[in-house]
Amino acid sequence: MAGRAPRFPTWRYGKRLLWRGYDEWGVVEVVEGHLGRGMHFGSASLQGRINRDLPWLPVAEYAISMSLAAAFPAPISRTQNKSVLPISSVPQICLLGLGTGSLTWTYHHLMPKAQLTVIELRPAVIEVAQTLFGLEQLSSQLKLIQGDALEKLSLVPTASQTLVAIDLFTANNMADCLLEPKFWRELARILHPFGVLCINTWGSRPEACSKIQAFIQQYICPAGDLYLLDHLSFTNEILFACPHPVDLADVLKRSSVVESKLHRPKHTSPRQKKRWDKEAEAAGLSSESIGQRAQRLQYVTTKL
Repeated sequence: MAGRAPRFPTWRYGKRLLWRGYDEWGVVEVVEGHLGRGMHFGSASLQGRINRDLPWLPVAEYAISMSLAAAFPAPISRTQNKSVLPISSVPQICLLGLGTGSLTWTYHHLMPKAQLTVIELRPAVIEVAQTLFGLEQLSSQLKLIQGDALEKLSLVPTASQTLVAIDLFTANNMADCLLEPKFWRELARILHPFGVLCINTWGSRPEACSKIQAFIQQYICPAGDLYLLDHLSFTNEILFACPHPVDLADVLKRSSVVESKLHRPKHTSPRQKKRWDKEAEAAGLSSESIGQRAQRLQYVTTKL
C-alpha cells in the first residue's frame, strides 16, 4: 500500500487532488476545497470531510447530525438498579469507520475527557488520517485498531461504551457486516445500558435500512428508544438507539449545549464567507442547526 500527492496540479470532483493511495480494497483520494479536505473512494460519493483549521467542526451533513449523539447519554444515570453501573465520568466512545477522523475530533471536542476507540478496516484511510488530517494529535486519548469491525469488536469490554458511532461504507454501498446478526449482538454487548448508538445509513437502500432497523430493535433497544433523523438534501438517515428509555426533553436541552460548543466562528473576511457559502450550497450542506435537527427527531417504535 502506498500513496502520494500528484506531481502536477490535478482536479477531482471539482476540487484539487492532494493525495491518492491504494490498498487491497481500492483507491483512496483526498481533495481540497473551501469547506475543508474531503475523502473519496474513487467515486463522487463523499466519504467524509474535515476542516483542518477547525477539525472539531463537522462540515458534512451526516457528521453534523451524528454529533447530536452526544446529547443522549445523561452525565449520571438515574437508575435505581444497583446491578447497573452509572455511566463513567470518563466517557468511553467507540467509532466504527474512521473516514477523515472528523467525528473523532468532534466527540473529543464535546467530551474532552473521553477515551476514544476507533476501528478502521483500510490501512490507506488510517495513513491519510494520520498524515493529512492531524489525527496523531489525539494519540494520548485514542486507541486506533486496524481490521474488520466484526472481528475487532471482541477487543472492546462489555457494557463499557457511552457512545458507539457507526459510519461504515464502501465506495458504493453500506458495509456487509451491517446485515450480520453477530455484528449487532457484539454491539449490544459493548454498549452501556444508559449509552447511545448512532449509525449513518443510506435511505436510498430501503431494504438494507429496514434490516438494519430491525436488528437495532431486536438487539440494541428492545426495551428502549429508537429515533430517526433524515436529511433535507440527502438520502442519509441517522438512527439513534438507546437500550434504556430516554427523556426526549432532556435530550433537546442537551442538544443546545452541543450546538453552542460546535458553533462555527465568523469568517475573517466577506470573501472567505462568500467562498464557504458557495461551496456549502454546491455540496448541499444544510443551514439547519443542531437544535433544529433535534426538534425533527422521529420516534420509531421498538415493538417488533
